Amino acid sequence: MRKFDLIIFGATGFTGRYVVERFAQTVQKFSLPTRWAIAVRNTTKMKQYLGEMEASTGIANLKDKIPIIEANGSDVKSMSKAFQNANLVMNCIGPYSLLGEPVVKACIDSSMFRHEYKQ
Repeated sequence: MRKFDLIIFGATGFTGRYVVERFAQTVQKFSLPTRWAIAVRNTTKMKQYLGEMEASTGIANLKDKIPIIEANGSDVKSMSKAFQNANLVMNCIGPYSLLGEPVVKACIDSSMFRHEYKQ
């Protein structure tokens, strides 16, 4: 069993911040038993953004509730290490046409079914 149901990757950008904010609100509103985390390159910046989200959403202690994992979008090994703890990765870094393939590779590399994948 993996540690997280979902990891939102690249949450310091515009799209990622929006996704994290809306997801946090949905989890709280419906009391979803979701185990989720955020993976970002800059954890300090993400903690700052979560503080801002606390104020705008009214959800207390987001900085303490949501685990933040360090992962670099230009380093497949870093992403693979972060993603091995998740059942699902939601990619929010772009442009997807340039940065999407390494994320998919990292997901495959981190998969429990890695041995079934052949290039």
